[in-house]
Amino acid sequence: MATISALSDPHRPQFIQIVENHEDCRGGEFLFALSYPRIVPQSVRGSYDHSFVLHGSDLPEGRGWSPIIWQILDGKSRFTMSLICMEDSVDSGAIVGQRSFDIRQDALLDEISLRIGSAQADLIASSLKMNTKELEGLSQKGTPTYLDRRTPADSEIDPYVPLSNQWNQLRVSDPNRHPSFFRFLGHTYTLKIEKLGDR
Repeated sequence: MATISALSDPHRPQFIQIVENHEDCRGGEFLFALSYPRIVPQSVRGSYDHSFVLHGSDLPEGRGWSPIIWQILDGKSRFTMSLICMEDSVDSGAIVGQRSFDIRQDALLDEISLRIGSAQADLIASSLKMNTKELEGLSQKGTPTYLDRRTPADSEIDPYVPLSNQWNQLRVSDPNRHPSFFRFLGHTYTLKIEKLGDR
């Protein structure tokens, strides 16, 4: 998470704090949660003027975990990043801003992460220029859908199916934390891919 304070006061220096847990938040003007797996309680949100979540889906569709990864597994290449107000209920807050972007079919996880980060940075920069009314956002419309949390088991590859048919599953697996793996001849093997250059 990133917290920003003293942004609007020209007589005080800007202070940006990057934290991994909301217990370490000190308060300020803006709080942004990026890929944060927990609900930030009101006791923390209340110490900020504005608290937001960056979520990779066209809400209310795709609330929950790893939305862009699930969409890639569904074969999508066009995505929406949403900036929403933090609430007690997961990914339910008013939408403050959205950005659409593409991810190439040959992009591996590190490239995917960079593309996501660029969309997030753009939304954060835009929000810092908004007025108070704009920062309130607009309520989500439609019936929400929810995504499950991914587990290491989701990285399993079938050795009897061509890799081309499992390409999306291969490229979204985290090569360090949850690498692709397959079971064969009584053993379990990991499988990591690396792009060696242009086609």
